[in-house]
Amino acid sequence: MKSIEVNEEGCLLFDKNEKTKEGSRVARKALKKAINRKKVFDIMNGVSESDKRLGIIYIDFDEIETFVFKGLNALTEGVGMVFFHEVSHAFFHTKDPVHNKVGHDLGGAVKFTNKIRKQMGKDFGQKTSYYPFTREQFYKSEKGYPSFIIYGPQSLRDAKNKQKPTGNYIMYYHQE
Repeated sequence: MKSIEVNEEGCLLFDKNEKTKEGSRVARKALKKAINRKKVFDIMNGVSESDKRLGIIYIDFDEIETFVFKGLNALTEGVGMVFFHEVSHAFFHTKDPVHNKVGHDLGGAVKFTNKIRKQMGKDFGQKTSYYPFTREQFYKSEKGYPSFIIYGPQSLRDAKNKQKPTGNYIMYYHQE
């Protein structure tokens, strides 16, 4: 979908007849399903989550802007991918894992966005842990402690061994 517009009421519009093979087929299909739903969701800045009851998808634009990418396309965990993660909760009822452990389980939303990443190309990587790896032992700066969103088997092995990731990852600072 190359031609997405927003009307006066703030609703997304697209040409249902437009055919394209660019980008991700899974993402196009999900976006069309979300747009065609009767339930309307507002998108707001805040800690990334979806509130089905209130009809709000929150995206933490401020946090996303601080991400530092190693070995990955900057859109790997950008606003669009976070949007699709939250859409998968709001419209497709996926769940996040309940165990707060690196590499334990991905959850439905990460499995969904990994399908999109796979269709976008190798430089998008595959997220291998839902929970970030935060290690106070590395260092603390005025920004806080570094947290790592893990992509790929090498970084996952490092994280499980309590080492700073050496493979692909996204780093940001965790504030106390």
